[in-house]
Amino acid sequence: MAKETKVMGQAEIQKRLTEYRTKVSGMTFDKLVLEEKSVVEEIDKHNAYVSQCKINLPAKNKVDAMVAIQELLERQKVQWGFAIVMAKIFKTFDPHNAPKEVEFTILDTMLRTLSSQEYTGSEDWLKCDFINSYFEPIRDEYVSISEKTYELAEKHVIIDETLRLFSERKADKAETKVGN
Repeated sequence: MAKETKVMGQAEIQKRLTEYRTKVSGMTFDKLVLEEKSVVEEIDKHNAYVSQCKINLPAKNKVDAMVAIQELLERQKVQWGFAIVMAKIFKTFDPHNAPKEVEFTILDTMLRTLSSQEYTGSEDWLKCDFINSYFEPIRDEYVSISEKTYELAEKHVIIDETLRLFSERKADKAETKVGN
């Protein structure tokens, strides 16, 4: 079961990332390298947690939700490499063998796959609405993990961008000295 359930929301995450960008922009190169090491360690720790994380599935309407999920998954066209993943997801959401919990990574991949597709007609739209409603009780748990993943990835991007700026400034100074 996930240990983090506080949902920040996109506005709060963007505020925190803006504050972080300001903090990082004032760092020296050496402090920035240490900050990157710290963020990478935090990412590794979070990734280890996510890879082991399991989320309890709601009991109410579980079988019906799994039937709907499998029906929508059945329509997906995927390449060979992703077919293996899809098979695992399909087996996980087997209504005849409904699990009590699901790996976060499987849940996340299934939700992202289904949410990236287009659906036609009220039958499909109602299935999407039903699936969304089914997962509502675990929404905060799922979203809090996803938000943390996103925030850590963005922190690393901010550090990379700032390190790149240091490198560009250093290259500009070297060119100026060579040109004199």
